[in-house]
Amino acid sequence: MKNSLKVWIFLAALALSIVFTGHYFGGRQGVLLGVILTALFLYSLFFLGKNLTDNAFKSKILLGTDPWGALEIVKKLSVKARIPQPKLKLVPWDFPTILVSGSSQAAATIYVTEGLLLKLNKYELEAVIAQQMARIKRQDIFISFVFSVLVSCLLKVTANGKQSRNPIKKILLFFLAPIGSLVIKISIRSRSYIDADALAIQWLEQPKDLATALLKLESYSQTGPINIPFSMANMFIVSPLTDKGWGRYFNIQPPASKRIEKIVGYFPI
Repeated sequence: MKNSLKVWIFLAALALSIVFTGHYFGGRQGVLLGVILTALFLYSLFFLGKNLTDNAFKSKILLGTDPWGALEIVKKLSVKARIPQPKLKLVPWDFPTILVSGSSQAAATIYVTEGLLLKLNKYELEAVIAQQMARIKRQDIFISFVFSVLVSCLLKVTANGKQSRNPIKKILLFFLAPIGSLVIKISIRSRSYIDADALAIQWLEQPKDLATALLKLESYSQTGPINIPFSMANMFIVSPLTDKGWGRYFNIQPPASKRIEKIVGYFPI
C-alpha cells in the first residue's frame, strides 16, 4: 500500500471518529461540531503545518548566485525522477545536513544548510540531493509531513522536545515523548530510507558517492549535534539527534553502516 493511501485512510478514520464522537455526545449538533473541528484540523494540518519547517529553520529560497551548482542538480534530477522540481531553500547553519518536507510532490521543499554545501564535494552533494528526490518520488515525505505535524502538536506544550528548564514541561515531556515516539515509529518505516537510497543510486554515476556522504553526515551528527524538535528528526537524511536523552527514541533512520552496506555491498568503505 502506498504511503499516501495509508495517510489518507488514517485521516479519514480520524475525521470519522471525531464526527461519530460528536454524534454520540451531542446528536445532530454534535455532528455539526465534529465536522467543524475536522475542517479546522485539516486546515491546520495542511495550510499551517507547511510553515512548520520554515519557522523552525529560518530558511530562504536559494535563487540567483549558486556557486555550488545545487539548483542545476535539482533541475537535472527532477527530470530523471519525473517529478515537479522542488523548491530549494538554504538554512544558515554551519552544521552539514539536508532534509525534505512537503505535503505532496508538487509542494516539496529541499532544505540544505550552508555547512552541507561547504563540506561535501559536488558528487556527494548530488548524491544527497538525489536521496531526497527519491523520498519525494516515493511519497515518503507526505507521511513524514503529516505525522511530524501531529507529533509537533502533541509535544508543543513541552517546547517540542527542545531543552527546557521548566519542571512542568519536563514532567509533560516524560509522559508525552514516549507517545510521540511510538506514533513516529509506527507510521514511518526505517526501511523507507534504505529503499530511497536504492532508488537514488539509479540516478547517480557512482553509488559510492552517496555512501561516503552518509558516512560524513552521520559522523558530524554524532560529534556536533543540533537542537531541533524531536518530531522533525525523521525529515533529515540522517538523524541529527544523539543517542542521549529522549531524542534517542526519535532516531528512526537506520545507521549509516547498514545503509552503506546496502548501497555498495560492504562496510567499512
